[in-house]
Amino acid sequence: MNNKWTTLAFAATLILVMLLNFITSDIAISMTERRKLKPFPELTIDTILSGDFFEDFEKYAVDQMVYRNPLRNIKALIEYGVFQKYDNNSYFISGGHVFKMDYDKKLQEYINAAKQIEAVYERYLTGLDVYHAIIPDKNYFIRDNDKYLFNDYETMIDTLNAGITHSTYIDLFSALTLDDYYRSDLHWKQDHLGGVMQALQSAMGFETAFDASHYTPVTLSPFYGAYHGGAAGLVGADSITYLTNDSIKGAVALHYSENGETIVKDVYDIDAFGGVDGYDQFLSGPTPIVEIQNPANTSGKSLVIFRDSFASSLAPLLLEEYSTVTLVDLRYVSMDLIGEYVDFDEATVLFITTA
Repeated sequence: MNNKWTTLAFAATLILVMLLNFITSDIAISMTERRKLKPFPELTIDTILSGDFFEDFEKYAVDQMVYRNPLRNIKALIEYGVFQKYDNNSYFISGGHVFKMDYDKKLQEYINAAKQIEAVYERYLTGLDVYHAIIPDKNYFIRDNDKYLFNDYETMIDTLNAGITHSTYIDLFSALTLDDYYRSDLHWKQDHLGGVMQALQSAMGFETAFDASHYTPVTLSPFYGAYHGGAAGLVGADSITYLTNDSIKGAVALHYSENGETIVKDVYDIDAFGGVDGYDQFLSGPTPIVEIQNPANTSGKSLVIFRDSFASSLAPLLLEEYSTVTLVDLRYVSMDLIGEYVDFDEATVLFITTA
């Protein structure tokens, strides 16, 4: 009888879950996981015969499972609490922050980055003032914790600098602390970049010192960072505070694509905050080339940043010093095409990479 009752209870649970899935509307986007969820697959004879329908349906069933988020939270609690595991799918929590263990960073990446900087210099930057900086990831600030694996940051810095002969290194490691980063995301907070701006000013000779009082802070929430899903709800949502003023409001961001199309947007794309990645509200997220023009700055000075996503929130703060700030992401545009869109004449150049 015990076996029968167990079987009946299991069958009843399956039927109940199936019924709940039938009556529950599908969700297009998981804000906590920051990704689009699988929609119901196309049901045709071709997709059935090829097996694509069944493969896609399996992914759909997992993504659209009722009570998905509570179940993920329970799984994470069991991993951390019952089994005493240090991490949950390579994510771990320390001091209220979510971190991700990264085993893939290799010195060859920094050797290649140095070669790329040198190649860009030889192609476009001869005679210009060129600087480069490494942004530490969050793990740098807790690397003395012997539970987890961490990168050798000192060797990474030395490796990059050893391969660069035409650029001045700017140390940002000493300009940041863990509190300058979002709890559920890998990025730094724009409203905490005073130390970074001072480091850049000291190295690059800014005429205008950064002053937070020149800006009005605006807060958007909730912000579910890239690591929030890895913590399975065990760390709350963040908020994004961006800094604005009349100068930034009057500036325009020209987004160039390789097909020749130019799209004009605001510096802060507030509509993008409601998308999959709220951080995309800074300059609308990943774009091959963005040129920010600031009519309020009449100095005529221009800055070109070869960047990753961190620079999206840094660039608006540089408009007090420069009339034009152009951001180039070499992950999305061929180096051969850069000269068609970017004017390097008398520009200052900054390369930014993340540790």
